[in-house]
Amino acid sequence: MNPNAAGQSSAAGFFAALERVQESMRQLGVLLGDEIQAVEAKNIEALQRQLDAKQRLVAEIESQVACLRQTVEASGFSFTAGGIADFIQSQDTSGLALGQWTALIDETRSCARLNCELGQLVERQQRRIALALSLLLGEEAKTTTYDPRGRPVAGSQSGRTLDQA
Repeated sequence: MNPNAAGQSSAAGFFAALERVQESMRQLGVLLGDEIQAVEAKNIEALQRQLDAKQRLVAEIESQVACLRQTVEASGFSFTAGGIADFIQSQDTSGLALGQWTALIDETRSCARLNCELGQLVERQQRRIALALSLLLGEEAKTTTYDPRGRPVAGSQSGRTLDQA
């Protein structure tokens, strides 16, 4: 087999894998959106389904990316954004794959934003739960109240807590 044909074969495999990764990232974006909705709705069953599906999809993406890495590095390029762009330019005369690469980067950024949004949502929910539990247990922090003249007065814990009532 001629080395140029082998390079073209690996490039064709790379471009097919690039399409698969891009589609997987699109699916991940949908799953993250669904996961956000499940958290907002406090739908535990839907959330568990989303988490399971996301775990499977992330494993697929990791495998696909490993294949991309192997092809790029075997061709003598570094597996960085610049190295991949250089690899694509060296292999793709049509310029279509560079558009795919750019779209994949956009999909990845979109997933990162959704993941941050999800993390913030989960963090807010955890703070709410922690506050509710501390109130129920009578462990709430001292609060500031105001006297009749509008001056701040440190709150005191007088009276009964919710669990004592």
